[in-house]
Amino acid sequence: MTDPSLKEKTVTGATWVAVEKWGQQAVQFIITILIARILSPADYGIVGILLVFLMLSNVLVDSGFGAALVRKQDANAADYSTIFYFNLLISVACYALLYLSAPAIARFFNEPQLTAVARVLGLTIPCNALSLIQTTILQKRMDFRPQAVVAIASALVSGAIGVAMAYGGLGLWALVGQSLSSAALQTALYWLSGVWRPTLVFSRSSLASLFSFSSNLLLSSLINVLFKSIVPVVIGKYYSTRDLGFYTQSRRLSDLPSVNTTLIVQKVSFAALATIQDDDARLKAAYRRLIQSVVFVVFPAMLLLAAVAHPAILLLLTEKWLPAAPYLQILVFGGMLYPIHSLTLNLCQVKGRSDLFLRLEVAKKTIAVALLVAAIPLGVMALVIAETVNGVIGYFLNAKFSGDLIAYPVREQIADIAPIFLASGTAAGAAWIFGAYAPLPLIPLLVSQALIGLSLYLLLARLFGVAAFIEWRMLLRDRLAALKKDPRGQ
Repeated sequence: MTDPSLKEKTVTGATWVAVEKWGQQAVQFIITILIARILSPADYGIVGILLVFLMLSNVLVDSGFGAALVRKQDANAADYSTIFYFNLLISVACYALLYLSAPAIARFFNEPQLTAVARVLGLTIPCNALSLIQTTILQKRMDFRPQAVVAIASALVSGAIGVAMAYGGLGLWALVGQSLSSAALQTALYWLSGVWRPTLVFSRSSLASLFSFSSNLLLSSLINVLFKSIVPVVIGKYYSTRDLGFYTQSRRLSDLPSVNTTLIVQKVSFAALATIQDDDARLKAAYRRLIQSVVFVVFPAMLLLAAVAHPAILLLLTEKWLPAAPYLQILVFGGMLYPIHSLTLNLCQVKGRSDLFLRLEVAKKTIAVALLVAAIPLGVMALVIAETVNGVIGYFLNAKFSGDLIAYPVREQIADIAPIFLASGTAAGAAWIFGAYAPLPLIPLLVSQALIGLSLYLLLARLFGVAAFIEWRMLLRDRLAALKKDPRGQ
């Protein structure tokens, strides 16, 4: 990204996406702490079962059209309106199917509460569909400030509703109320902001042309969601909702650093890289810097999270959640590679190779299913380990075939991220050793571990001359200078 205007637009966009994602997650993290202290792991397990069906529905609703519209340089009003009506129609169909199948889902998992909970929580599906085009247009414009405002505002209000319901003794309905109010508020705010309005147009030709690209993304996403659903479904069916609650909470914590950081970069980079999709040299340079910059943040965050898992869960979520700590410590190793997974697949979309995207997903998920089937009889921990091993295998597949598109072989990719991994591992190891032997109360212990890990990591990064360290330092310096000129961050 040597084009100054593109780089500035990307940095500004990334800043607002960071505000959106981390602001929203900070609010939700605090809300989770407050609610998890009241509710039981089984309550989270019941909602965790339904998340499987909601994720699947949301994939069907989007159908890959969001990415197709962002990538299409000359998308017009007919394209947007057509996809809006299509999304809305599919969302209503998905909700109707979930409503009718709710009793069967409850019987399958032997949880009678699931019927009513599914029928109420499922309303988030059409709510989300109503705002898909608004967010797609904002992403295409690389205008992420409105999304940050909407996300944080809805997180605050829905979080307050969830906490009030939990303290009011409504149990798992607090989680339902929080999710549904968040979806409804976001949709309402987008429509009130007047970003976009549909016209009375439905073009079959627009739908067909966009579907030629989005169909492979749809199939890939379906495969991905179905795979992600295997572990929760198996735990919920063959073990207990309590075990599923521990898994769900550990997964949520492990996703905080990796998934949210990746979404920030992925959301901005796709629109930015799409503008240079035909210049492989620039694309490789930009992609290489993206990978290094993301793992520079994610690797130390994930490994430090593993180092402080036990005291952090004990302090924040109380002793009843401690069985989630070992799951968290394993999941972070697979989560570390999530940014690279996502950005390599992002590259396939930028290059218009949704066919390669699909083939990679099929190959990875075939391996994953074999690993998980072998692990089912061995317990929940074996399932978590199998999931992590699959993440490592998937990384090499993604890196190989996506890297070939821009002449960025696996050995170069590993050489770029190895110094960051070594510095992160050394720093996290020091923090873990300190925590294992220092006789301190929980809060001083956690603060000390964080300071030791972060300080040692930055010191090693500077001593080794890690390129991403220099890049981040220059970026922060330039951004601070820009903010002094324009405090609004426009």
